[in-house]
Amino acid sequence: MMNKQKTARGLWAALTLALVLGACASGPKQKTEILDDKGAALGIPTPNWVSAYVAGGNIAVEKLSEYKDFYCFVVSAESQDKPFVLAWVGNVDGPAQIAGVIATTVANNVAAREGYVEGEEHERAVRRNAELMSNSSFTGSRKVADWWMLTRNKATAIEMYQGYVLYTFGKKVLDDQIARNLQNIVDNNKAISEAERAIYADLINEIRVNGFQQS
Repeated sequence: MMNKQKTARGLWAALTLALVLGACASGPKQKTEILDDKGAALGIPTPNWVSAYVAGGNIAVEKLSEYKDFYCFVVSAESQDKPFVLAWVGNVDGPAQIAGVIATTVANNVAAREGYVEGEEHERAVRRNAELMSNSSFTGSRKVADWWMLTRNKATAIEMYQGYVLYTFGKKVLDDQIARNLQNIVDNNKAISEAERAIYADLINEIRVNGFQQS
């Protein structure tokens, strides 16, 4: 069991390597104060989606009433170099980052279904899914807004710029694409065992019924 968990963790780490910048600002910011931000000069307050994301990640943003029909993906980066963060905000490849988040979440779901397959077959199923989903693309995301802020850590006095870009994706549009990608994995890999096929059938049904659940 421990070896399986280590294998799965290793695959997830590989998938999320390209998302390190995006992950750095996805959790609550403890003991920091805002020194400056995009709206300061105009008296514009921090948008609700930024506050929600800093406090609880993408899931918290999706709970805001204005995004009830959408999946929300906030990609983020931080640096002590303000020009770098502003350039990043203007040029980030959001769709690629979103595809990475989806691939990681689906890999988590495959790895969690240990009851279907065990041992080497389980590890092979996780690896196959990680490789194929990481190369999938998803169309239909829309850049909604961006924001930057300068914060100071009260404990260390370190100042850091954070950049955030919000993308939304129609729920049904994304659910259909994920389900199709999963079905393609089955249809295009005849060597997949019946047990693995059961994993994908279960995932596809779950997405059709309950939608894509971000982890």
